[in-house]
Amino acid sequence: MPARPVALLRSLALLAGLVLAACGGTPPQPADPAALAIAPAGSGPPLVLGRMRTPAYARERPQGDVAFVVDSGLGSVYEFDLRLRRFLGPAPLLTGIGRMPAYPTVLGDFAPQGAAVIDGALYVADGDDGSVAHLAATPAGLGPAGYIQMPAFTLSLPPSEGGGVAPTASRFLDLLAPLGDGAILVLGKDRVDGIGIAYAVDARDGTVTGTLQLPAGYPQAAAHAAGRTVVAMDGKRLLVVAGQPLRIVETIQLGGVPHGIAVVDRWAFVALDSPARLVKVDLASGVASTVDSVAPSPGSSSISQQTGPVQTDGNVVWWTIKTGEIRQVSVLTGVHGRSFETCRYVNGLAHAGAVLLATCLDHAQLALVDLRTGSVERTRAGYFPSAVVVAAS
Repeated sequence: MPARPVALLRSLALLAGLVLAACGGTPPQPADPAALAIAPAGSGPPLVLGRMRTPAYARERPQGDVAFVVDSGLGSVYEFDLRLRRFLGPAPLLTGIGRMPAYPTVLGDFAPQGAAVIDGALYVADGDDGSVAHLAATPAGLGPAGYIQMPAFTLSLPPSEGGGVAPTASRFLDLLAPLGDGAILVLGKDRVDGIGIAYAVDARDGTVTGTLQLPAGYPQAAAHAAGRTVVAMDGKRLLVVAGQPLRIVETIQLGGVPHGIAVVDRWAFVALDSPARLVKVDLASGVASTVDSVAPSPGSSSISQQTGPVQTDGNVVWWTIKTGEIRQVSVLTGVHGRSFETCRYVNGLAHAGAVLLATCLDHAQLALVDLRTGSVERTRAGYFPSAVVVAAS
């Protein structure tokens, strides 16, 4: 299906500020941030908010591995070249806002959310639209977007909602994860009833092969490794999910609300709040132990006890705190190693070789951490970056 124009409301332009205000006010600009190079400027007429389209001129060709950054505020995906250490251009002007950070691949009518790269394609959950965008991730760059619509299905309502059944009325899709065997797990919630929902999609033809109502609230994070897909629920549970048919094969109780997860072999590493801590969960037995934590200190801000995304390379785990700290922990020993100060309100984390990439709501930034030197560079990442994922060229 060809790309479609976006019809963003101007109220979306206030979204980032409202979220930050809800978190305790607008955070300050990081002190003396090291700045990454910027994309070359584009030519031609500026794009218009509310009538955005992917620019007619060609984007730069990637020179190395590429990270994809989803800008929920402007309905677009940007390509960040890890060899050039900058976004790919040419970057167009946007009327009333200024130069965009990169060449935008415009996705759809609703604010896109989480993303995943599966079998050579980029998939992006399309938020309120109830669909998933898919784009071929080729050496020449992203292809045009097609869309897979998630169907409505019947939910069983809890007694607190009067019981009975009801169709999914307002599907909000915001998380994606591999499900194995070429399948994708699409996660979200029904906004009317606040019930977690899941879909299985065959990546080969876009067929929706299963639907599932989730217990324990709605999904906060998901990860796949070693043949397992694990979903962290805000009702303090982990769900081990399998496909064909889509089902829950294990439920594990947690000691707090999870905000990030990574899976290594039979273990899940989960970031929990208040106190901010990383727990290691044995997926075979359900036993959990704390491997790293941040003790609350008098006078510290509330976000020092709030956690975010988790990533791993199989040897170490990186977990985030909303203050912008990324902490590194050994998978084998659980010993806390280095820490990196990035930017506040981290909401996306990806790993590629010797670098970490973090998207932050703090001034809508992308932070690039060099794991060899420990240096951190930052650049503007649109208006409301919501996710970052990496694909090899």
